[in-house]
Amino acid sequence: MKSERTGTLYIRNLRDVPHLIPTLACWFHKEWGCFSSYHSIENATIRLSQHNTSSELPLTLIAFLGDEAAGTASIVQHGKEDSKTGNLWLSYVYVNPEYRKLGIGSFVAAEAEKQARLIGQQMIALHTTNQESFFKKLGWETIMKDSFNNPAAVMVKMLKPASMISMQHQSRMHQRNYAQSLPLQ
Repeated sequence: MKSERTGTLYIRNLRDVPHLIPTLACWFHKEWGCFSSYHSIENATIRLSQHNTSSELPLTLIAFLGDEAAGTASIVQHGKEDSKTGNLWLSYVYVNPEYRKLGIGSFVAAEAEKQARLIGQQMIALHTTNQESFFKKLGWETIMKDSFNNPAAVMVKMLKPASMISMQHQSRMHQRNYAQSLPLQ
């Protein structure tokens, strides 16, 4: 365990820190290797290298706490668009065990949602075997249960357009400024 868990929490794109591909490959293999294409570290490395291209997707974000990589989340396209789930999925949300319970998972998931909004998505989906309650707290809705490899939940979240979020933020700022300018009685 790290004795000190302080520092600035920030996000970087895997494209900016490709030297971390082996670290993420080990994380993913350890966490999901038995039921995913990450069944070997070599496969995980190859898959993550595909996230290091110049195209918009797939996109892998890495959360750093200070200088240390602490967690990650990916946005991937998955098949054809479906009316229940769309075709954009939040995948591989992972926080290094040394950094869990610090809000890093929520932080990196929110940043991934923001990136999905910025590319014009209105909905994003995910598949989880053990974090359904975590994602419910973040506003995700379970739309079905499946047992492809083991019991799991498919969840979705409707995303407000980036322009709408900006307008709501500006409106709140205007309300706050207006309220502060009212004379006290």
